[in-house]
Amino acid sequence: MSPLADPALGRGSPDGVLDEVAACAAADPDKAAEVLRSLDPGALDAQQRTRWACLLNRVVGERLGRWSEAQGQLHGVLEAQAVSTPGLLCEVGAAAKNASVRADAISAARRLSESTALPLDAAQDAIALAAVGHRLHLLGACDAATELLSALAPFEAVIWRDAGPLDNTIAAILQQIGWALLERSHAELEHPILRTALARCAALCARFSRRSGSALDQASASCLRSASALVLGEPAQALRHADAGLTLLTEATSLPAAEERERLLQQRRRALDTQSQGDDASGG
Repeated sequence: MSPLADPALGRGSPDGVLDEVAACAAADPDKAAEVLRSLDPGALDAQQRTRWACLLNRVVGERLGRWSEAQGQLHGVLEAQAVSTPGLLCEVGAAAKNASVRADAISAARRLSESTALPLDAAQDAIALAAVGHRLHLLGACDAATELLSALAPFEAVIWRDAGPLDNTIAAILQQIGWALLERSHAELEHPILRTALARCAALCARFSRRSGSALDQASASCLRSASALVLGEPAQALRHADAGLTLLTEATSLPAAEERERLLQQRRRALDTQSQGDDASGG
């Protein structure tokens, strides 16, 4: 039985419920959406509310194509007095953009700008990136790559060159986009424009993660770069990024760090295997 089929799930802790939704969103999006609807965002802390909004967009918006519903549920965030994290405001704005509700998209951007002391244009860049990330799965390789490259372009501007209050949020968005790209078919990943977009996404993720200060976030970005390099036919680079991530986690002891270390070790093994196969082919 799927964990989401268990009627007791709704009585679990918010973090536990969100974990189960994340694990089963792809296999049973209708049930995942039902559970998300049952949660009261006002009863969640700031971090949980941000995660709820991201899952709402991923399940109700992406998987089920009900952007108006996702936007409607997130509209209340703009009227609530509770503190809204940058990540939450990005998800509110992304849902509004994808549902074509311009007023809420502008309101979310203004709230994000005010809360981070960043220009409105920068806040809109972040929201646009989140919105694009949620709709790439609907596009073919060429269109997805073109739209993503357009959304990534602003982050090469001067305003984003120094550390800032949105670094962690941007890194998290880029993480989701990068891994989603890697789930595409082998044929799509051979498309030159998509390969360019993947490489740029992974590199930007590393840059923003490095500035956010978290060793775990940096290690996760290294894992993404390693996986991307392997797909791009660069096993030596894949090995280097995996090793860099493992070095970052040398002193870490938390469960998330242990899970990330295992992912990096798997990535390292894949890189070594691919490199060995390439050497054998060259020698033959």
